Amino acid sequence: MRRSIFLSMGLFLFMSISGCGDKIEPGTSKTDSVRGIKAKTAMVQAEFRTSLQDAVGTVEARLTSTLSSKIMGTVTEVKVEEGASVTKGQVLVVMTQQQISSDQQQALAGLDEARRGQAAAEAALRVAQANARLAEATYARYQQLVSGESATAQEFDEIKAKKDSAKAAVSQAESMLSAAKQRVASAGARLQGATATERDRIISAPYDAVVMEKMVEPGDLAAPGRALIRLEGKEGHRVVFMLEEAKIHAIHPGQKLPVSFPALSELQAEGTVEAIMPSTDAVTRSVEIKLALASIPGLRSGLFARVLVPGDEKKSIRIFNSAIVTRGQLTGIYKVDADSIARFRLVRTGRVFEDQVEILSGVTDSDRYIVSPGSDVADGLRVEEGA
Repeated sequence: MRRSIFLSMGLFLFMSISGCGDKIEPGTSKTDSVRGIKAKTAMVQAEFRTSLQDAVGTVEARLTSTLSSKIMGTVTEVKVEEGASVTKGQVLVVMTQQQISSDQQQALAGLDEARRGQAAAEAALRVAQANARLAEATYARYQQLVSGESATAQEFDEIKAKKDSAKAAVSQAESMLSAAKQRVASAGARLQGATATERDRIISAPYDAVVMEKMVEPGDLAAPGRALIRLEGKEGHRVVFMLEEAKIHAIHPGQKLPVSFPALSELQAEGTVEAIMPSTDAVTRSVEIKLALASIPGLRSGLFARVLVPGDEKKSIRIFNSAIVTRGQLTGIYKVDADSIARFRLVRTGRVFEDQVEILSGVTDSDRYIVSPGSDVADGLRVEEGA
């Protein structure tokens, strides 16, 4: 029985070996027996392109202000909260100061007194001028009387003395009027200063803005120079970033640069170089650059930004995005070899450019690949050019 089993097994092995007369070497197949598919293919063409590098930046408002107090006073009202939108001229903070009202009253009283003094000086000048004119006319008549020997020399000398005295009185009245006018001007300046101080009790928005920080509460003491409110204007944002001094030659004002915002789902935008700082940071050997942005919904100060800055020219390979095939953690494409057989090859990708992607390794110039491999494409299939 056992012998019959061994004979049967030997016969089976003999028949199996006989059926393998056309042995196929590992890793190859008879091309005339490979199933074929139609697919669109393209040739890899390497080109010299300007390389791009990331520069890390921060979003900031184009217009910011910190409003502070000019006087010593007590905060009585804070009319806004953080995040509130305000318009130009809107009242933000109100302060009170007892001394302000007193100063105004004193300045106003001083101005009234000075004006009364000026009016009195003007009246005194008019009297002195009238007396001077009378003395001058009397002096002229006595000159004629003396010539006709109708008046004595003593009388003429007395008239001449009165004329000179009247003339001196006019000069004195003019001086008093000038001093009175100066006192009026000084009192007016004091009143204007007191009025300006009164206006300083109220802090208003200098432009349309958003309240970013409120630094006082009612009851706080406000001193000259103390910050009260921080505002950011609604005139847009910009990105500020640092660039190595050796690469600053590639940047110029008005240049357009791509920028992305990871916090906004990698939102892509374009900024315009509006300023290149004239100095270099001595520690980092970098130059600060300001990139103006158009209005972007959701953009706010402090957001992280990436700016693509042009660098040197280098050889670059790009293929269509649709050619990329992902298998778990692996990324590859289907190359088409010289025998028109599809071969899955791993690649390492770089930057994405609209409908193309940069390939860092895995393909070489003049390689042919399937542009949009469908689910029917598999390694080892024959590829025929088709739509």
